Amino acid sequence: MHFELLADRPQDVPVVARWCFDEWGHSIEGNTFEQTVERISRKLNRDSAPLHVLAIEDGRPIGSAQLKIKELHLCDAWEYWLGDVYVLPAHRGRGVASAICRRVQAIAASFGIHRLYLQTERPGGGLYSRLGWNAVKEIQRDGKLILIMELELEQPG
Repeated sequence: MHFELLADRPQDVPVVARWCFDEWGHSIEGNTFEQTVERISRKLNRDSAPLHVLAIEDGRPIGSAQLKIKELHLCDAWEYWLGDVYVLPAHRGRGVASAICRRVQAIAASFGIHRLYLQTERPGGGLYSRLGWNAVKEIQRDGKLILIMELELEQPG
């Protein structure tokens, strides 16, 4: 497995859009798969957020994650976020999600970003707690309890 930026594999935008739409986007009122493709197509950055990182195995994407800007309007003061972490079911349980998260963290740190945030519905933070993320606060959103977590990034030496 290795990592590539979605910006370097634009042919995979529909793949990532399908994952994002099926996992989260379908529940957003009025959202369509085509709109999801359009939004992701506008985030094909290499040197700044927002951007997507792909985990690649045998020449195909098996997972992705995004370095986002201002994900939650409830937390406008927090600028950079890790989001849309997704791994194909057949590849789960092999450390792919952890590796993608660490890759996004390293990219963010290389941009001079000192702190990342994320949101999860997983009580206790699940994977993210194991990766060193700390709970900041809980909020109610769309009838669900959401845990906001943060991670202080180590800056490259």
